Amino acid sequence: MNYPLDFSDDFSCSLRFWIERFLYYKLTSLASYKVKDNDLFLQALQGIQSGGKNSIERIVDICREARLAGLLGITTYMVPLKKFYDYCKKLKLTSMEDINEDLSREFMSITVSRLKLASQKNYRTVLLNFLKFIEENNYIDKEASKFHLFRIKLDSSLKKYHDALPDHLDDVEIRRFLESLETYQNKIEKNVTRDKLLVKIIIYSGARISEVLGLKINDIFEEGEYFRLNIIGKGNKNRIVYMQSIHIKELLHRWLELRANIPNNKKSKLLFITGSTKNLNATYAYRVVQSILINAGIRKLKNGPHMLRHSFATLLYKKSKDLILVQETLGHSSVETSRIYTHFDRDNLKYGADLINPKSKRPKKDVKND
Repeated sequence: MNYPLDFSDDFSCSLRFWIERFLYYKLTSLASYKVKDNDLFLQALQGIQSGGKNSIERIVDICREARLAGLLGITTYMVPLKKFYDYCKKLKLTSMEDINEDLSREFMSITVSRLKLASQKNYRTVLLNFLKFIEENNYIDKEASKFHLFRIKLDSSLKKYHDALPDHLDDVEIRRFLESLETYQNKIEKNVTRDKLLVKIIIYSGARISEVLGLKINDIFEEGEYFRLNIIGKGNKNRIVYMQSIHIKELLHRWLELRANIPNNKKSKLLFITGSTKNLNATYAYRVVQSILINAGIRKLKNGPHMLRHSFATLLYKKSKDLILVQETLGHSSVETSRIYTHFDRDNLKYGADLINPKSKRPKKDVKND
């Protein structure tokens, strides 16, 4: 039986629904002959079918009950799915379609990188199986037989995910990207202004796509030559980001005029909305960025908004050599997360190579916070 991809208007409820459906499938397909307590097992089967109403903690408890009943292997699936649920919830996604390859890779990098290789393999397998299960059992438009495919691939070599450096644009590519952005087209003319503003805020602030899509009109203030953005990041943590007003001032004022003419626009306080006052989602933003990259003739393994965030962070560190500044600007909880951007500073690496040459006469270099 197939179900709506977004089973509920609430993303968290939809994700819990699919976790329940997947675990129900596993409960009924694992080695049930080892079940010792049939009543407890039946109770677990009934409890896991709440239609997403169960809290994630309750779902975990149900899996534990099934394990106590004698069903082996169910916790192997539950632990990674609980971690994935918690990670997605922090991102404040609005649709199941927002789950994409970039998000999945980031989840693996942040959550799995410090685990043993066997655990990494298990997380990867569970996540891919879970998404495949949704692909095979969802629909977007039942009458048109339309369903959603995630098309997510994760590195099967299982090398440490944290060893992989994030894709980014170099200085030349950033210039080409911005030139391509100026010629960006959309079938709906007013959306051109909105989309350009969205992309420029990402690339000039380094904010996460979820943070930019969550901006409200009253979260942006003009202060002289700058705009101040009040951003709500992961874990509902507030931070302030500044941008030079020259980059977005004209686009912002034009978009606010266009937005004010959208019928029922006051229903939403968000800065970025559609013509029907719905929230923009990360999938749409991904397509916009990808279109601009293609037009610029730039090819990257990752073409989404998060790649622009990495580009901002890389350039910021190269110019400032200040990890604390990178950490505070990007909203990283730890400076260790920001440290990966030091790998892109080739001048610094060349300087390090010269230091071990006894004949080198290169002057000392001030490198902050390294």
